[in-house]
Amino acid sequence: QNKFVIIIDGLPKAKIQQAVKLIRQEKIQIDKLKGLKDEQDALLRLADNIAGLVREIYKNRDYLRKHFKILSNKITFLDKNKIPQKGIL
Repeated sequence: QNKFVIIIDGLPKAKIQQAVKLIRQEKIQIDKLKGLKDEQDALLRLADNIAGLVREIYKNRDYLRKHFKILSNKITFLDKNKIPQKGIL
């Protein structure tokens, strides 16, 4: 079974054990969990920005769909065939 390293934006050290417990309750096996601030890690910053873009698309900001499509052509782990649809998160 796959195990993962999870990075949570802004998670304080005091909350790590609580977060690990909640994640394991969902039957997710993790190798490591750590909290970072997005200014500490470029990949975390990218993920944070992509999540923000997707959130805004879900809020019916249709003009952003074309940006997601452009971005998905440049970043291989984004599936251009799965552009977020309108809805509620």
